[in-house]
Amino acid sequence: MKKDIIIFMGKTCSGKDTLVKKIQEKYGYNICISYTTRKMRKNESNGKEYIFLKSNQEFNQLISDGILFEKTEYITNDGLLLYGIGEKSFVENNINMMILNPHGAKQILDNPKFKDRVILFYLDIDLQTRFFRYLDRDFITDNNKIELVDRILRDEKDFLDIEYQFPDVIKIDKNDINNVELINNYILENDKQ
Repeated sequence: MKKDIIIFMGKTCSGKDTLVKKIQEKYGYNICISYTTRKMRKNESNGKEYIFLKSNQEFNQLISDGILFEKTEYITNDGLLLYGIGEKSFVENNINMMILNPHGAKQILDNPKFKDRVILFYLDIDLQTRFFRYLDRDFITDNNKIELVDRILRDEKDFLDIEYQFPDVIKIDKNDINNVELINNYILENDKQ
């Protein structure tokens, strides 16, 4: 079966969005846009980075209607935030890339319709690099600092024993994160299997 679903996982500020955008620009692969109930950040626009929903109720209705098939919840200082993805984000006859945490990746792999079509990547970037990227992301408020600590702690739990959780995951370290040709070669090689 064709491997046309590429999942990128990584801890906060590991460079997932940047990497996926570089691959999309170079190879024309589709970026699956997730739905979320979190607030839009500066320099984001609805329908580009995410489809921003007004409420958790609206999100849950999309799950109930079968429009979304993956759901991840985060409890933050802003309350319960939801993220999810649906088939409308896919483009037929193309490689479809998505960014998910381990919980979301498991939902895709547990879905008989998708599990044999997936290639998993894990961006393994050290805490110091990620910490300074986070500081560069937005104006730092006390809320941002608390969110960063929460995200780091959550990541440590979510990504614990990642290679045990996903034995077929391809690990990308900070030396290879900008090497889109190397990552594309992994995709093409796995597609032949």
